[in-house]
Amino acid sequence: MSIANYPATDRPKVSVFMMAYNHAPYIRQALDSVLAQQTNFSVEIVIGEDCSTDDTRSIIIEYVEQYPGHIRALLHDVNMGASRNQVLVLENCTGEYIALLEGDDYWIDPHKLQKQIDFLDNHLDYAISAHNVVIVGGEGDLTAAKKLYYTEPPFDTYTMVELAKGNVLPTAACVCRNNFTAGPTPTGFPEWLKQAKIGDFCLHMLAARFGKIKYFPEVMGAYRVHQGGVWSVQNEVMRNAALFDTIQLLKQEFSGKARQSLNEYQLHSLSEISDQGRLVQGFSLADILMPRQDAVLALIKEEYIPFMQDHFTKQQVASSAEYRYGEHLLRPLRWLLNKARR
Repeated sequence: MSIANYPATDRPKVSVFMMAYNHAPYIRQALDSVLAQQTNFSVEIVIGEDCSTDDTRSIIIEYVEQYPGHIRALLHDVNMGASRNQVLVLENCTGEYIALLEGDDYWIDPHKLQKQIDFLDNHLDYAISAHNVVIVGGEGDLTAAKKLYYTEPPFDTYTMVELAKGNVLPTAACVCRNNFTAGPTPTGFPEWLKQAKIGDFCLHMLAARFGKIKYFPEVMGAYRVHQGGVWSVQNEVMRNAALFDTIQLLKQEFSGKARQSLNEYQLHSLSEISDQGRLVQGFSLADILMPRQDAVLALIKEEYIPFMQDHFTKQQVASSAEYRYGEHLLRPLRWLLNKARR
C-alpha cells in the first residue's frame, strides 16, 4: 500500500473517513463537499482506494496533488474488501473527531462540520452527532430528490442501548469522538471488525460506549442509492443475513441492556429473513440458517423465552403486528427443532 501526501504532523481536529471503490462518477462530488466545508479548525480527508477498476484512483490522485496537505490517500496494492479497507482507513484517522462519508455520498451544507463539532465540543457527555439526509439516485440531482431519510425526527438524544435496537444512523450524517486512535487512552479497534459486513453500525455502537447521541433535524447530507452500491442493491434477505452476522460479532463487546437490545435486533433480523424470503424466488430458509445454526440456537436460548412472553402474552388480537412478528420467528425455531430431531 502506498500513502499519497501525508499531511503535516500536527493532529487535525477532524479526520474525514472515506472509502472508495468504483466511485468514479461520484467521488469528485464527495471530495468537493468536504473541501467546501467552512470551519475554524483543521480538517483532513483519509481515503482508502481499494483497487477500483474504473478511474477512481486517478481522480483521487488528482485531488491529492491539487490540495496538498489536505488529503491522505491509502492506495492499496490489492483489493482488500470493504471490511478490511474500513479498518485500515479508521486506523489512519488521527483527528480528535471522525466524520464519516462514503465515496458515493456527499454533504450539502458547508457548515455541517462546524455545527456538529461545536455541539460536541460543548457537550462532553455526547459521543456522536448526526443529522437528516436526503436520498438521491445515481445522478445525485437534489432538485429531483424528494425523499428524506427521516420523514419525522427519530429522536433528539439517543443512548447506546437505544441504538442497539436498530441501525438508525445514516453513515454520511455521523461525527463521533475519536476514542480509538486519539485521546489520552485510545482503545484501538477490535480484530473482528475486519470481518463485519455492516461496519458503520459497528463503529456507531463502539463510539456510543463513550456518550450519548445528538440528532439535528437539518438536512445536511445526501445518501446515494445506485446500482453500483454494495448495500443498496442487495435484497432484504441478504441484508438481514448480513445484519445477523454483524450483530453476532458486535455482541462480543457488550453486556447487560445493550446486549439484550442487540439480541432483540438479531431476532428481528431472523424474522425479516423468514418474512421477506417468501418474496425471493428459490429462497431456502435452511440455506440461510444452516451456517448460522450455532449462533441462532445460542440466541434463542438467551432471549427467546422472554421475547415471546413480552410479545405474545400481552396480545389481545391475534392478527396484530407483534403476533405476525412472532410467527415469523417461529419458523427458524421450528427448522432448528426439526433438524435436532433427525
